[in-house]
Amino acid sequence: MIQDSRNKNKGFTLVEMIVSLALFSVVATVSLGALIKIVSANKKAQTLHATITNLNFALETMSREMRVGTKYDCYDFNDPVGPTLRNPPYSCSLVNNQQIAFESSLELPYGATTCHPIIAYRFVNRDSGIATIEKAEQQSCGEVLDDQFVPLVSLGDVTITDVLLSVTAEDYPLAFIKISGTAGQREREKTDFTVQTAISARLP
Repeated sequence: MIQDSRNKNKGFTLVEMIVSLALFSVVATVSLGALIKIVSANKKAQTLHATITNLNFALETMSREMRVGTKYDCYDFNDPVGPTLRNPPYSCSLVNNQQIAFESSLELPYGATTCHPIIAYRFVNRDSGIATIEKAEQQSCGEVLDDQFVPLVSLGDVTITDVLLSVTAEDYPLAFIKISGTAGQREREKTDFTVQTAISARLP
């Protein structure tokens, strides 16, 4: 019986191996690139989510206090707030580098009577690269809120690029806050964001 010797030499040729390796390399490169993009997109989404969550928390805290407060006042960033608010409070219309101050609904003892403590908020980009929303509150009547500001929330890998504040000093005060910035430090992970809110006082 005669056997076909060609069956004993079956296998891949060198050309087939080279082509297979080339195709595998292309598929692996494309897959790795897609995986990197997915990881980067996920990182951007997480950073943006954390930023918006922190901002919403800070703005909600501000809103709760301001809604039951009175006498919204707008100060230049470098001007100390207090010992009392200006009479009438100063209005500003969509300007940068401002602080918002107002009288709280709480009361503090003040001699034989009481007073409403002043609360102020401002937005700061620290030299460390961490943006913060800071708060100052009078602990006693007549106190100047100059070096009293403490961070309400730190925004991590966030750069605040623009803060616009608008305050009216009318009988029914209104405040408008718009915050724009960039979340993320690495160039490919940076995401622009804008958060804004309007606050009105709940007066009787």
